[in-house]
Parts: sequence; structure tokens; C-alpha cells
Amino acid sequence: MDYGLIKNLKLCHLLVLLWIFVPLTSGQSLPLPKAQQTLYVDMTTKGVLGRSVQLSCGETLPNIYIWSFTTPDTGSLQAVLFGTQGVNVLDSKTSQYGKIGFIAENASLTINNLQLQAMGRFTCQAFNMMNDSLTLIYFNTDLTVLVPVAKPEVRMSRSSPEEGTPVTVQCLLKAGTPPINYMWTQEATLSGLTVILTEDSNLVNVTSVHRNHTGRYICKVSNEVNEESSDGVWMNVTYGPDEPVITIFPLSITERGFTANEEDTISLICQAASNPPSSYFWLYNNSQVSVGQTYQISKISRRQTGSYTCQAENRHLNTRAQTSISLTVYYLPDGKPTCKVIAANAYKDLSLWCSWDGGLPPATLRWVSISHQDNGTTALSNVTAIKIGVNTPSRSTFTCLSSHPALPVDHICKVTAYLPPENISCFAISSKDNDFIMLSCNWEEAMPPAMLWWDTWDGVMLGSTEESVNMVVLKSNTSYSGKEFTCSALHPQSAEKKQCQLRLESPTLLSPRSEVTVLEMSEINLTCTLSSSYPASDIIWYDNKNKPLQTDLQKYVIYHIDRWSNLTIKENVAEADSGKYRCSATNAVGSASVWISLNVYKYPPPPNVTISKILYSRQRTDVFLEWMTLGKEEMTEFIVQRQERPAASITPESDTMSKSGTWETVASKIKPNIRGQKLSGVDSTVLYAFRIVAVNHNTRGYPSEWKTPADPPFTAYTAIIGAALGGMLVAAVAILLVFQYIRRNPERNPWLHNILFRVQPDESRENISIPEDAEAAADSDTGIVASTDTTTQAAQPATGSTAPVTTAAAALSQLSSLSPPGDEPVNVTITVTATP
Repeated sequence: MDYGLIKNLKLCHLLVLLWIFVPLTSGQSLPLPKAQQTLYVDMTTKGVLGRSVQLSCGETLPNIYIWSFTTPDTGSLQAVLFGTQGVNVLDSKTSQYGKIGFIAENASLTINNLQLQAMGRFTCQAFNMMNDSLTLIYFNTDLTVLVPVAKPEVRMSRSSPEEGTPVTVQCLLKAGTPPINYMWTQEATLSGLTVILTEDSNLVNVTSVHRNHTGRYICKVSNEVNEESSDGVWMNVTYGPDEPVITIFPLSITERGFTANEEDTISLICQAASNPPSSYFWLYNNSQVSVGQTYQISKISRRQTGSYTCQAENRHLNTRAQTSISLTVYYLPDGKPTCKVIAANAYKDLSLWCSWDGGLPPATLRWVSISHQDNGTTALSNVTAIKIGVNTPSRSTFTCLSSHPALPVDHICKVTAYLPPENISCFAISSKDNDFIMLSCNWEEAMPPAMLWWDTWDGVMLGSTEESVNMVVLKSNTSYSGKEFTCSALHPQSAEKKQCQLRLESPTLLSPRSEVTVLEMSEINLTCTLSSSYPASDIIWYDNKNKPLQTDLQKYVIYHIDRWSNLTIKENVAEADSGKYRCSATNAVGSASVWISLNVYKYPPPPNVTISKILYSRQRTDVFLEWMTLGKEEMTEFIVQRQERPAASITPESDTMSKSGTWETVASKIKPNIRGQKLSGVDSTVLYAFRIVAVNHNTRGYPSEWKTPADPPFTAYTAIIGAALGGMLVAAVAILLVFQYIRRNPERNPWLHNILFRVQPDESRENISIPEDAEAAADSDTGIVASTDTTTQAAQPATGSTAPVTTAAAALSQLSSLSPPGDEPVNVTITVTATP
């Protein structure tokens, strides 16, 4: 036994002794075991590398347990863990097995992150003391460490082999506990399926690859632990190109090959199996026209019929292949199918004719009767069917069906055989200058068209037969008036011919009045009626000078309705509008006229007028005019006229001057009951003459004498005299009031009172007894007289050369200029005289 084992045994013995004698130290006694029993338990278990495993040491916790490991190669024993109840010792070298763990309930051993070195036998020696007996149990566990398979790697001898060559595919595995299972899968590219290869081997050997081997190869390995799959490795088998296949969309195949309809968009698609994909080239009649797998032709035309070749090229293998097709372009005939019903067999039968020429292939045509649902003959391009006319009801509809490969549905063309219930119509018209007459006959609604012809009154055929419409032009001739012409018509569905007659008539005019009398400026209506005329004719009015009248809203208005015509003449003038007017009508077989006399009389002249008053305004910008009439004749208005005069010396008596200039109308439409007018805006620097004219409607009277305006009378003298008298009266009243105040209030101004009212000496003053007398005397004087002492000076009365004092202010001014009173008083007498 080696040293390690001895060491382990010594440690074991030591633990056993400790277990026995430790209780003695605590005052207890433990008897020695009486008997000993040894048991062996062998077990096997498997663990996975890197994972966890548990090794059992019984179901209960032994009193003493010892874990050891024996390597399978050398058989050497290594201690792992020793322990008693409550004490564990782990050997330091156990980390090579993994991370060792311990379960306290039953002394089981756990190994986390299991390593390959843990493969061998683990032994647990369990010492169990029961009463006085000792039992030793050996739990031997053989542990196998399993290694999971690693991710495999796929290798190919060639990744892009050519079709027919050998290829080897190998699956390489770096780790994994045998036995190893291999499974190969192929994700096929062409089929889109996943194929499972049954060989349980790491090697796939293909002696001759083909295109179906193209795809992704995956190797899947597994053991009892796990399974892993490799990354897919692509095997790209190169091949081709095979012979190309051409398809056409939209697809249309005949015995001649492919077909297409003109104006359609055609797509030619070429497919050739090839790896790598081929390059494609398109040839039209051996000339290259396009590159690519698809060749699209927009609105293909008939000129593009021919051979189309697709050429495929594998540039990797430098191989080529091609194929050709024939393409025929179908096209419709030009226009649309034409179908009509035609009269046949001298207008006794109906011929149904349908045609649509051209096209590739020719169109197939067939008549179908809607009313009877019978199928007619089928033909290419043209088809005809005959029906008996009188046996075919009116409004019978026939349908022509046109079939063609380029038509999605049959083209329908319908015709209806129709006999109108109305009879034929005929009429006659004249040319613009009435040189010719045209007879027209029509039966246009009939189908097939009816045959028409004209006959004269004596049975002579005019012109030729025509369908639907027959017109005959005859030269104008008055001998045709009253003659009858007949139009005849034949139709297959009518058992007898139809007829229309017309009679030509020259015009006849009537007027209700042959003479009309009116006053001037009135409105008159002249009328005439065309009683008969065939062909129809226009009514033309002629004026009093026998000239054709044109419509003029200012003077003449002509109104026509049916065969009646009216001429309105506005604002009639006696000299210009009186006379004979003519109403005339002409057609190709004759003419007629009717005369109407128009008498236009003037209104009676108005009374004469004379100007009674004509004055300027004070600023000479207005003229005030008054007049009066001489007589009581009728009138409707007054007119004021003026004329610029060359000199003021001209007088109304100089009649030659009044006619030398042009009279200008300055006011008109003045009511007849008005006799005055104000004319404003007169140029004050120009001298005008004015006159008045009376008007009765359109008749003017003789003008009045002309007059120039006079200046207005001067009225300022009365105002001046009145203003002067008023001023003097106010001044006198003011002076009297001042004197009265001074006289009654001497204490206010004694010196002025003394001057005015002091008693004078007998020889130098008048005999005035009271102040009122002085005031009265002063009022009666004609001037102001100032007197002083007889020894010094005396005031002289005012004369005409001396300005009189007329205001109170002037009197006070004179008084204030006198010397103040001294020892000797001065007597002054003031006389106020008011002069106008």
C-alpha cells in the first residue's frame, strides 16, 4: 500500500478513535463494540461532462464515513472526503474531478462541472454504531463520464462540380462519446425538398453527380447525450444549358404554330435549364432584336410575323443551345363590318349584304334574322341573303355576325327593313335670284332606299330615277304657274307605288289700305299679305323713291310672320316721307306688287313771340328773360336762342345783323305754359343777343325780335341817405344824454358843469331861463357857436367851410381842449346842427 493510502488509513483510525473517546471526556462512558459486520454494495452511474452527478452513501447518515476514488487505469486509491456526524474534511486534490459537494442528510457526494478525471470507482465506507455493535458498509459506485458530441463540420472534395464528375462529402467530429450516429440531409434546390440520406457514415461518396445533387448538405451527429448539426455546405452542380423552351403570353397555338392578335402586347419567355443561369439572346429572322430571358413586344403589328429564335449561353461552361418558333400575327380587316339591305329584282326583293374584306385570316360572316331566328349562309369576307319584299314585315331586323380570331366576341352589324307609314313628301323652291326653280321629292326614312322620279302634268318624266331624294332643277318660266308635277316612289315592301303632287302658283298680294294719311313725327304701319305663292317668295318693301328698304331701327322696321309683312316708319317728315310705297313678292313662276300711298302733313304753326323783359344779374353771369305770345295757336314748347354780337351799337332794327350769324339754342323743351327763363353761366365779357321761338311738335313759328340784356337799376342812394340820417340821430341822442347827466350831477364834474351851465352876463349870453330851453335852442341851431368874455374873444358861428360837429365824441373833444376855469368864468354856447 502506498504512502497516501497509509496516510488515509491513519486519518481514518484517528477519526474512529475520536468518535469513541470524545464522549468519555464529557463524563460519559461508551462501551466497545462487541461484534463487527462488513457489507458491500456495488452500483454504476453515468455523468455528463460539465454537468452534475450525485453518488449515494446509503439512505441514512453514518456515524463515520470515508469517501475514496480508485482510478480505472492504475487502481490507485485516493482520498476524497472524511467525516463524522458534524465534521467533514475534504481532500485538496478533489478539484480535478469537478466541484465536490456534500449532502448532510445521507452523506451523499455531489460533483458539479463534472470532469473526465472523475471516471472510475468512488467508494463510501460507512461506519454505523448500533448499541454495542459496529457495522461497516462499502458503497462502490462505478462512474462513467459521457462526453457530448461537438458541432460537426462538413467538407467537400469540390464545391462546384460539373455534372457527371465524382464528389466526396465528409463529416468531421472533434469530440463525443461513442457510439456516434450520423445522418445526412440535402436541401435540394431544383425540387425544393429536403432529402434524407440513409447512410450511417461520416462519408458520402458520389461517383457521378447530376443536377439533382445541387443543394445544401447538412451532417447531423448524435450519441446518448445529445445531437448536433453542422452548418450547411452548398454543392453547386454546374450544367447546361439544355434546349430552350419558348412560351408566349397570351398563349395561342394553331397548326401553324404560335399566333398573336395585332395591337396586343406579347411576351416571349425563354427557359433553358442551366447552372449558372444562362444568358439569353433573341433573334428575329436571324437578326438579334433583344437580350434577356423575356422579349416583350408592345402593340405587335402584322409586319412582325416571322421566326423567333431564343439562344441560351452558359458562359461558365462555355456551352450554348437554341430553339426557334414561328409566330403569326392575326389582324382584323380595316374598318368595321358593313351591312345593308338593298332593293333587288326591280324593287321586288330585299338583298341582305354583309362585307368585311381583308384581315388575316379572313373574317367569317353569317346572317341571322332576329324576327325568325333562322341561320343564313356562312361565308368568308362577304355574305348575301335574298328575302321576298312583300313577305317581309316592316321593321324586320337582320343581324350579320362577324367572327375573327382577333375579336374577343363576335362583331354585330344590324339592319332593319323599314317601310315608313307616312307618304313621300315633295316641295318646290326658287333660287335666290328666281332664275331657277327646284322640285324636290324625298322618302329618306325608307330602308332600303326607295326609287323616286318626277313626271310633268302631261306624263313626261323629268330627269332620272334616284334613291331617297330626287331633285329636278327647271329654268324659271311663267307658263308653269298653275301646272301640276308628280313624284312617284317604289319600295320592295310596298305592293304599289307612292305618289306626291304639287302645283306651282305665282304670288298674289293683298293690302288692307291703299292710302294712309298721318301728321308729322308720328309712327305709321303699312301691311300687306301674301295670299298665294308656290314656291314661297319673300316680301320686299320699296320706299317712295322705289328703292328697296333695308331694316333700320332708327327709321324703318320691317317685320315678317308667315305670309304677313309689316313696315313701320318712325318720325315721319312731310317733305321726305310722303309718297307711294310698294310691297312686292316674286318667285320663279311670276311676281306681284301692291302700292300704298302715304300722305304726311305738318302741324299748324305756333303763335308769334315777343320779348317783354331781358336783364343781366348784378355780376353779369345770369340773364333773366321774360316773353309773351301773340295769339292762341297750339304749341308744344319754347326755344331760347342766342348769338354773339360784334358791337353794342347794333339794334334790333338792324335786321341784317340778326341774320349774319348762327343762332345757338341755349334752352329747349320749355313747357308751353311758362313765360320766363333764367340763363346761367353767361360770359360777362361777351355781348349776346337773345330771341324766343315757339314750336308746335315739329313746326316752328317765327322767331321773336332779338334783344341784348340791360343792366339792373342802381338802388344804393336810398341806403346811403338812410345810413347818414340814422348816424346823426344816434349822435344827437348821445350828446343830449351827456348834457343831461352833467346838468343833474354837478358835483361829479363841477368845472365842466360851470362851463356848460354857468349864468352868463347880460351882455354876452342869450335869454335862456332854463336848461331845457338851452337844449331846445341848441337843437334848433345850424352850427356850434363858442363865446367868451366880451373883452377877450367871441366864438363865431360855423360856416359852410367849417366842418360841423355831428357826434358827441367831437363835442367832448372840443370841450376838453378849453382851459380850466379860473378867477373869471367863461361862458360857452354849443350849437349842434345835423346836415344831410
